[in-house]
Amino acid sequence: MSHNTQDLMQPEELMKMLRIRPSASRKKSLRQRDLALRVGVDTRAIQQWEGGDRLPSAHNLQRLVQAYVEEAAFLPGTERQEAGLLWQSVKQVYDSRPGTYRYYPEFDENWFAQILADREAAPNHSVIQQKGATTQIPIDLASSAVRVTERSELKRRPAGKLPVQLSSFVGRIPQLAELHDLLRQSSLVTLTGPGGSGKTSFALHLASSLADSFPDGIWLFEFAAVSDPQLVVAYMLSTLGLEDRQGRTSMETVLDAIQNKSMLFIFDNCEHLIDACAVVAESLLAFAPALVILATSQEPLNLPGENRYPVRALSMPPEQELSYGRLMEYESVQLFVERATLLLPHFKVQEAQAVLIGDICRKLEGNPLALELAAARMNVLSLEQINERLTDLLGFLTTGKRTATPRQQTLKATMDWSYSLLSEKEQLLFRLLSVFMGEFTLETVEEVCVYRPRHQEPCSLKKEETLDLFANLVNKSLVSMHSSKSSDRMTYALLAPVKQYAQEKLESCQLECHRVHGADKEHIYRLHAEYFARFIEEIEQEVKEGNTSIALAKIRAEYDNLRAALQWAYSQDDPEGTGLRIAGSLCEFWSLEGNWSEGLLWLSRLLPAAHDHENLKALNKALKGKELLMSAQGNGDIYTA
Repeated sequence: MSHNTQDLMQPEELMKMLRIRPSASRKKSLRQRDLALRVGVDTRAIQQWEGGDRLPSAHNLQRLVQAYVEEAAFLPGTERQEAGLLWQSVKQVYDSRPGTYRYYPEFDENWFAQILADREAAPNHSVIQQKGATTQIPIDLASSAVRVTERSELKRRPAGKLPVQLSSFVGRIPQLAELHDLLRQSSLVTLTGPGGSGKTSFALHLASSLADSFPDGIWLFEFAAVSDPQLVVAYMLSTLGLEDRQGRTSMETVLDAIQNKSMLFIFDNCEHLIDACAVVAESLLAFAPALVILATSQEPLNLPGENRYPVRALSMPPEQELSYGRLMEYESVQLFVERATLLLPHFKVQEAQAVLIGDICRKLEGNPLALELAAARMNVLSLEQINERLTDLLGFLTTGKRTATPRQQTLKATMDWSYSLLSEKEQLLFRLLSVFMGEFTLETVEEVCVYRPRHQEPCSLKKEETLDLFANLVNKSLVSMHSSKSSDRMTYALLAPVKQYAQEKLESCQLECHRVHGADKEHIYRLHAEYFARFIEEIEQEVKEGNTSIALAKIRAEYDNLRAALQWAYSQDDPEGTGLRIAGSLCEFWSLEGNWSEGLLWLSRLLPAAHDHENLKALNKALKGKELLMSAQGNGDIYTA
């Protein structure tokens, strides 16, 4: 489907769809002759526009858009997006034709805002979205040519845990509509596809348009931050803001809270916890009839009633030469140009470069992550150089693993290529960042990813140079940036496929790193655990000083990394008792948050080896913490190592 034009919507398709779309003000399609009267043209003109024989002039296009507004043809909350898409589609098709003489200005958002304001002020205006009515999926091109902000969508954000997406979503208009239909018919839909195919962004964009369909909230569970199957329910408990209750298991507590509520759960990145996620999903859906689960995974959960939806590549242009206007009809090109323009605001594609962009998109097979990484190289390479380097790498990788799918080979090629363009110190820092779980801060990177070499190795990392190296990785799209709602600080993360690649590089470079850089894989994990042991001990002191709410917020922000440090300590001999220090200091947090079950699980794992530790202070603290949690738990869950 990604190779043909059936996924694309031309101006005539958009105009017809908007005319026949039902709304609250009218249940039937708007007739062509009625629309013609509103626009001030004859019916034959509407027929020609919708048949693709002619295009409306800029003046008639304005009157057409105004008529759609008056007829409530645009979806509430997405009017600017859909109107901007229609306008730009007409402009692009017309500009691509030879011998053009009309002038189509850019979409005037101020003019459109005034039309909306006039409609809102009309005495007979009413909100069209009714509970239980069929919801349409908004159209969102979000290309470089259509930069429509989504403020109205953010204002409608539902209760729950759904992050604000800082980057725009491109394409997949028909697939969004199909998925919306699936979610109305099925309580479990799983988006499947290889790493980098855009499953998470697809799910989040879909969820952001469904606020009215789930009045009790939409919740995102980022299971990439969980490495232990036994902690899946505990992670859900904390994400939902629930606490363990005496005499109830963690699963029973979750079920009690959601049983009679209409909610959407997004289970993101399930592949490494596939069995646990399947069991949890089956239990939730059996006891919560109004719950809907949208999962993303490289493989399906294989549950009865599950609807599997493969996330395919973005549409790509054919091999024949196309004008830039025609080229921009394809999703992969829209994404590449959008990201390149964000990096280089003055970037303009010349007609002669259209063929190169088409070649790049085909070689990357429409993989969103690969396209973003390729676009990130536009600040150091020309389109010609990008095209040449992709060709060389693909030839090499084709002779490698024959069992790998072409898209996986392409993604690997892009990652290898991006990694090879890093300096030696950037490569080292990139590998070390794989130690972090979930989001992390620059300050944490500066503390953990600093090497104090045993000898004068040529590649060591000093704290004062970490900022520039880290900024380079962010600029090259290898590290994603997030804004925090609770504070003015920025947090960072590695996307799941990027993190996996960095971990593989760290593993393969283990011996070399030990010989050349004075450190290896175990060394960086030890530095990570020691840092978070110091971190939680400092936070514990803040609690004693009365700053409980601030301290708890800091722990929640770093909890994924604290879990990772506990997991590492449990898997090692850990003679220094680093894991026990962390667990002992977290007992007060687990008690206040009501996460008694998880706390006792970690203590039951770490305490049996405590006799080998020299840190008696940490041992005593952990034993007291265990008594506190057991007392709070009463007859609740019992975990064993």
